[in-house]
Amino acid sequence: MAMIYAVGHVSGVHFNPAVTVTLSLLGLCPFKEIKKHGGIAVGMTIMLNVFVGGPISGASMNPTRSLGPAIVKWRFKGIWAYIFGPIIGAVTGGFVYKLLTSTENLLARL
Repeated sequence: MAMIYAVGHVSGVHFNPAVTVTLSLLGLCPFKEIKKHGGIAVGMTIMLNVFVGGPISGASMNPTRSLGPAIVKWRFKGIWAYIFGPIIGAVTGGFVYKLLTSTENLLARL
């Protein structure tokens, strides 16, 4: 949710395929444009996740993908990061966005 507020006005919130299809059907993002940029966006996202997360976690990008094997093996070392990390990141991102976009409130506090 924080990412939608942070860059939605720039990218049209193309984080979810359903959003992209909806915007295309509404005529806000032509289908021709999706073909040009879709592969690059997905590929670069996966590449960045592998480069950054690979040395740390083996590049597990899905909390459920990490939780399933942990339950089967009954080894939960480090699983807390996959459970609480997205929640903490979303809450922190929301607060940072609100802080950065509320200039009137920020100036009033100073």
